[in-house]
Amino acid sequence: MVLYETRARYFLVGTNQAQTKHRVLKIDRTEPKDLVLIDDKHVYSQQEVRELLGRLDLGNRTKIGQKGSSGLSRAVSAFGIVGFVRFLEGYYIVLITKRRKMADIGGHSIYKIEDTSMIYIPNDSVRVSHPDEARYVRIFQNVDLSSNFYFSYSYDLSHSLQYNLTLLQRPYELWTSPTLPAEEEVQTQSKNNGFDIFEDEGLPTQVVYGLQNEPYYKYVWNGKLLEHVKDIVHHDWLMYIIHGFCGQSKLLIYGRPVHITLIARRSSKFAGTRFLKRGANCEGDVANEVETEQIVNDAAVMSFTAGSYSSYVQVRGSVPLYWSQDISTMMPKPPIRLDQADPYAHVAALHFDQMLQRFGSPIIILNLVKKREKRRHERILSEELYPAVINLNQFLPPENCIDYIAWDMARYTKSKLCNVLDRLSMIAENVVKRTGFYINRSDFYCHTVRPDDRWGDLGGHITASGRVQTGVLRTNCVDCLDRTNTAQFMVGKCALAYQLFALGMIDKPRLQFDTDCVRLFEELYEDHGDTLSLQYGGSQLVHRVKTYRKIAPWTQHSKDIMQTLSRYYSNAFSDADRQDAINLFLQVYQPSESKPHLWELPTDFYLHHKNTMALPQDRRSYTLWWTAGILSYLPVPYDEVPCEDNMKKLKVKRVNRFEESIDIYTEFFRPYELTSFDDTFCIAMTNSAREFMPKTVGVDPSPFTVRKPEETGKSVLGNKSSKEETLLQRKTAASAPPPPSEEAISSTSEDDSEDDRDDDGSVSQRSTPIKLLTESGESTRTQEEMLQQSAKEPYGLNLSGFPAEKDLLIYERFAHLGESQHRVERTEHINPANILSLEPVSCFPEDSIYSVSPPQVVRDSRDEFESHVMTGEGQVSVLCREDMMMYREYVKNRYITPANASHCRCPACLSPAWEAQQNQGRDKKETAVLLQFILHFHCLPPDEVLRFQRNSRRTKRRPLGDMNESLVVNDSSATLLAGEALPWMEADSPELNSSLQFSTAPLDFAINPWDIMLCMSGTAIACENAIVVAIIFYTPTLRTPMFVLIGSLATADLLAGMGLILNFVFQYVISSETISLITVGFLVTSFTASISSLLAITVDRYFSLYNALTYFSEKTLQYVHLMLLGTWGVSLFLGLLPVLGWNCLDDPASCSIVRPLTRINVTLLATSFFAIFVLMLALYFKICKIVCHHAHQIALQQHFFATPHYVATKKGVSTLAIILGTFGASWLPFAIYCLVGEREYPSVYTYATLLPATYNSMINPIIYAYRNAEIQRSLYVLLCGCFQTNNSYRSRSPSEV
Repeated sequence: MVLYETRARYFLVGTNQAQTKHRVLKIDRTEPKDLVLIDDKHVYSQQEVRELLGRLDLGNRTKIGQKGSSGLSRAVSAFGIVGFVRFLEGYYIVLITKRRKMADIGGHSIYKIEDTSMIYIPNDSVRVSHPDEARYVRIFQNVDLSSNFYFSYSYDLSHSLQYNLTLLQRPYELWTSPTLPAEEEVQTQSKNNGFDIFEDEGLPTQVVYGLQNEPYYKYVWNGKLLEHVKDIVHHDWLMYIIHGFCGQSKLLIYGRPVHITLIARRSSKFAGTRFLKRGANCEGDVANEVETEQIVNDAAVMSFTAGSYSSYVQVRGSVPLYWSQDISTMMPKPPIRLDQADPYAHVAALHFDQMLQRFGSPIIILNLVKKREKRRHERILSEELYPAVINLNQFLPPENCIDYIAWDMARYTKSKLCNVLDRLSMIAENVVKRTGFYINRSDFYCHTVRPDDRWGDLGGHITASGRVQTGVLRTNCVDCLDRTNTAQFMVGKCALAYQLFALGMIDKPRLQFDTDCVRLFEELYEDHGDTLSLQYGGSQLVHRVKTYRKIAPWTQHSKDIMQTLSRYYSNAFSDADRQDAINLFLQVYQPSESKPHLWELPTDFYLHHKNTMALPQDRRSYTLWWTAGILSYLPVPYDEVPCEDNMKKLKVKRVNRFEESIDIYTEFFRPYELTSFDDTFCIAMTNSAREFMPKTVGVDPSPFTVRKPEETGKSVLGNKSSKEETLLQRKTAASAPPPPSEEAISSTSEDDSEDDRDDDGSVSQRSTPIKLLTESGESTRTQEEMLQQSAKEPYGLNLSGFPAEKDLLIYERFAHLGESQHRVERTEHINPANILSLEPVSCFPEDSIYSVSPPQVVRDSRDEFESHVMTGEGQVSVLCREDMMMYREYVKNRYITPANASHCRCPACLSPAWEAQQNQGRDKKETAVLLQFILHFHCLPPDEVLRFQRNSRRTKRRPLGDMNESLVVNDSSATLLAGEALPWMEADSPELNSSLQFSTAPLDFAINPWDIMLCMSGTAIACENAIVVAIIFYTPTLRTPMFVLIGSLATADLLAGMGLILNFVFQYVISSETISLITVGFLVTSFTASISSLLAITVDRYFSLYNALTYFSEKTLQYVHLMLLGTWGVSLFLGLLPVLGWNCLDDPASCSIVRPLTRINVTLLATSFFAIFVLMLALYFKICKIVCHHAHQIALQQHFFATPHYVATKKGVSTLAIILGTFGASWLPFAIYCLVGEREYPSVYTYATLLPATYNSMINPIIYAYRNAEIQRSLYVLLCGCFQTNNSYRSRSPSEV
């Protein structure tokens, strides 16, 4: 959509994906505080919109003295309306200006909001200013709409897949809503004005039912922003957004794609931040309530009706009680307090009533809070929740009671003998069996032939078209973040196994850890948990699945500490502002002149508990606490029952089958248009074969094969013998268990029942082990044996024999077909049966999941192929009725307008009209599409084709430099008529590794500004330290231990500055891996030597005070030389590690934030820095104690408090603090980022932390050299030679300095 602007109005022009239908929304700008919208009910064509905008531009031009100014200007292009909001002045409109496609479900695209624009509607002449307006705008914009807000034009994200697909199975013939008078008038008018060239042919109109459903407003975040306009404008203008998470990954099962989608919907009721929103409000809405849905579908078939789709839903949310935590104490864990007594569990009843309506029964509560504590903290919640559930269950029927499972997960984790995930797996198995899951197709025949005990015990509601999930699992801990996410992952893993089994992908409903499938699913759930934790707690997850499996790397502990500190900082300092922004965005608080401002409220309790301000007229029953009518439909959810109350929420209309608003296939693929790969395939989703499967040869490609931890796609061992041994042990069966040795050490989470253990101990009879076929022992090698040997390298196994002559003949025919597809002889009669000869190649029965079924080509497809062959020979078949109907609808919807309705539109007369439109400037793309239709259906004569070719060549072409996307021609005729082959532009995809890379030119700029700053810093460092080195080298008197150490520090910093300069020069002049390794090693050596020299100076200062009497002995100088020798030796060793092979050039997945250093190398360097920093801190602390002790002794000896001594002591201590603080402030950010940063992070973070580290080498000469009186004296003598003195000179010790 596009927003146009005049002084009196805004005109918002919206269009569909094909740009064939347009609507216009008029917004008045003359009202200072009211919102006046005029929705034009007319549906415009593209030509009509152009004429309308032209008339508006002409009518709004200024008078004769200002001819140059336009009356209608284009304000902004957008993709949707978030809503309208007003504070103290006029209304604002919030538009989505940038989007990114995140997932695709059945052809329905799901987008993430990337950027928005907030535009003030009234013009400046009528604006009434208010001093507090700008502050409200800033608070409103604190809600970052570009962070995890999602929308879809055609899919209802607020409802689950089960709800959306069960709507399609209701009997709508009796519920068809009558056509509104306004719509009926518009349809009649468009029918009278339109011109249908097929109206006399008597072709029937195929009618289908189109549905329009109301969203579930609990998970809609802009419902209040659209509340004022939803009854005024057409529903096409309304676009509801959700907040939470959306991710999609591709699981490849021997090339068969399966999409796994994870959607999390955060509730907009009682929404807020961690410590400010706890428990529940008076309406039964709980804090941090998130509905998580995992959707698994066979991506080979996209349609909802013909494809296979499955989903499973679970919920997390705070404990439904009146409780909170006092954050005024600034404690990491504020005490929990119960705010209000609720003996009849009124608020819990309201909450579980909502869940029964949406999910049905059973409702299963998994309570993970602690039971045993030294101080009563979390236990308070369990002691209140359990009696509430008992009280509510006594009034429910036994079969619909709420199940309560309490388990102290934190205490169980601390035990070394217990496996947390094993216990969670048992709970998950029980939960999934009781609730079931949704699938839109009936069971496979193989499920009946090979029954599984677990599949037979599965719960849920079985329908004629599949299964329906009844009930839901509700998981909670105190924060509903870390423990809850791990528990939900285990339940989702169990449900995923059942979903894949139901889709026919595996032969047992069980998945093992350390498989590509589970690794992919675990990564998806970790992203899901990190996102939800950032939204509610202010940081990412602290404890992950690997933490509970006890296989997390040691670097994970430092990350956990940083996330804990980040969460504490966010809760203490920024949560209050975020809470105000959420309250204002959700319109929980609406500004008014008569109310106090938002920032003046002492609490927002009364905003979220509205019934506390009024006395309710009718009270709900404490015994019949559920909504009337729910129990009669249980266990099926009441919201999915086709009752009268639910049917009132739907609008059902009879529409044409070819209506673009319901034709998802045409909307997604656009077969009659020139489309691009960048638009159709714009989702860069995670791929199990690319991201997780090992990249070595001879590895089982099954995503259900258990792999060792070092056998992942990111780090693979190079031992070939171990790979071959692993290959012999692997099984290709989907649920084949691991060998006993692996099962003993792997942290699997399967059921502990005896039957399952028996199954695991034996190899499945249906598993097919891969065997390595060795060559024969013949001494002479023929050509066939050499081919067999070369085949082992890419495939991991040898061919059993050379292909037969018949197979080679089939391959030659196939290759000849590929070579001749563009130069088929028209005179030769082609028989399709002679081209392809397909035979079954599988020995498996057709019921087996491993079978390769012979392709069955239906008669329609064979006729279509023969028709294409005949068309290539110049013989056109007669069009059938379906083709005529499709062609009629396309021409009618896109190219027939009332303005030219008088002209004939038959195929024989279309060419002159099209040529005229071409000469008038019609877009080349549209002309190519029209000519494609004519050639496809009517095959114009050659002279007409040549004439259109010449016209197409005369059309202005788009410059080649502006074509950033690869054009795809949907039919070969469009390319023929375009005059020449369209250029194929292959766009370079950005690398995933955005880390800093030395000696490699950046792609974004000709010269990176960060590299310029690093080079300038290196120049300053080199100049400063070169002077210091020269002074110490040419001054014989500066040979004491202190100046030797200062010279070592200056030398190291000088080399570091030269390294930064050389890195800049080599980066933009010579790009080589060898130079990159040498440059990085040089910089590592110099900076390590610099930091180590600082440690040596600190040690020297300590010993000069601790052993002041023996400091000037020759032994001290020897110790200094040995210390420097060890310092430079270690620095040189660390710098040579990348050059000697410890780098990531051969394994980019192991790269760190500084390429080509590996993650282990950078972690070693950062850990060494922390050790040096802690040692320096301890030494400086001891130095301060010695200095203070000496000052006190001097004062006692002089029998009075010597004020100058104490002032000097205090000044010296402050100087040491400044020195140590400067060193820590320079290096600590980069060292911390080395531990927590990943190679996928933007390189700007690396630059921003590395640049302050170089400043330390710039400050070192000032602190340690230029402030020294001896070096100052030598500098003056070196520069001017005029400083003469006869005073005696003695070098001072560091203690005197």
